[in-house]
Amino acid sequence: MTDAVTSPSHTPAGSRGRWWFPTLVDYRREWLTSDIVAGLAAGAVVVPQAMAYATIANLPVQVGLYTCIVPMLVYAFLGGSRAMSVSTTSTIATLTATTLVSAGVAAGSDDAIGSLMMLTLLVGAILLIARLCRLGSLVANISGATVLGLKIGVGATVAVGQLPKLLGESDDFSGHGFLRSLGAVAGAFASANWPTIALSAGSIVVMLVLKRFAPRVPGTLVVVVGGIVLVWLTGIDRLGVDLISTVPSGLPVPGVPDFARIGALVPGALAIAVMAFLESAAVARSLRAATEPQIESNQELFATGAANAVGAFFGTMPAAGGFSQSAVNPSAGARSQVATVVTVILAVLVALFLGPVLSLLPEATLAAMVFVAVVGLINIPELVRWARISRVDFWIALSVALLGLTAGLLPAVAVGVVVTLILVLREV
Repeated sequence: MTDAVTSPSHTPAGSRGRWWFPTLVDYRREWLTSDIVAGLAAGAVVVPQAMAYATIANLPVQVGLYTCIVPMLVYAFLGGSRAMSVSTTSTIATLTATTLVSAGVAAGSDDAIGSLMMLTLLVGAILLIARLCRLGSLVANISGATVLGLKIGVGATVAVGQLPKLLGESDDFSGHGFLRSLGAVAGAFASANWPTIALSAGSIVVMLVLKRFAPRVPGTLVVVVGGIVLVWLTGIDRLGVDLISTVPSGLPVPGVPDFARIGALVPGALAIAVMAFLESAAVARSLRAATEPQIESNQELFATGAANAVGAFFGTMPAAGGFSQSAVNPSAGARSQVATVVTVILAVLVALFLGPVLSLLPEATLAAMVFVAVVGLINIPELVRWARISRVDFWIALSVALLGLTAGLLPAVAVGVVVTLILVLREV
């Protein structure tokens, strides 16, 4: 089977054998200003978004912040995409939550971070093994219908799971599945906090209006700053608006993964590894300019695997390339992964100096950010389009989505991969 992403004949001669900073091949000094501006613009989106996604898995927001440092830096050193930003995504965060819950890891428990480190390490190891076996083109052949079904399941599950927080409850049910999240929403209405509802609604409206009329303005950063300023000036937390847990200042400290639940984490790690590569490969291909080198799928397996394997020892979430944060880079003029290094520096400064400020952030603000991000995954028009052009793909997407909403996201990933491989083998 030929590589679905690139072929050696399309790889520039100057980049052959260049495994470190391949995006700096033929770099021009005049590109530096554009990379710095793009890195700062991406950071305004990536940093608050990653912090919000950490809450999907009931993890401290600083875990999301750390995921903007170590995995991003490793990918910048090894990755072949000039524009992609590798931190975490809503899909990966949701699968992380589901995996930890399935493995019996209690949110906020002492062993939660150790189990997270083990999960991230397993994801990295699986991707690196896939690279050794040169499975890049095989994994890239997983159908778009399967991915669409998974994203619909993820979007609906996470959106419903955020509703209790938007109403004033502190619990997040994203990792417990769609049906249990629905039950939690029903219970949350009885104890809804009106100041929290007002803040949630205002945050959602601001982000949607900015996305529609001023797309270059980072709506996530605007609502984060607005929420912090509102707490600082008015003290709305005294009206029952919950704030996030205290954010410690400082950089991630190296640690050792907890091997106690390794067996229970393996199935989820497999699902996350597949989705991490699929999302990263799709984003890298979609953002590649016609004048840039082709994206080599096995190199992306290696870069994404290494980003996760190294990040695991610093307590990061599983990492992958996300479209929303990556799209900021080319739109702001990024020419290489130097832009990502600038984003990492910005995240380091936030981690070192803004912990006390971030501790004023309302939970409802982060929930609103997650809600707006994941609702976009419920792409019903695309599902209808599949119904018109391919009945088989439509039923695959619908079945995977329904399975994710009822049986859970991990079984949905497994079934989607198996069905796709059957279809590929049948075509061969």
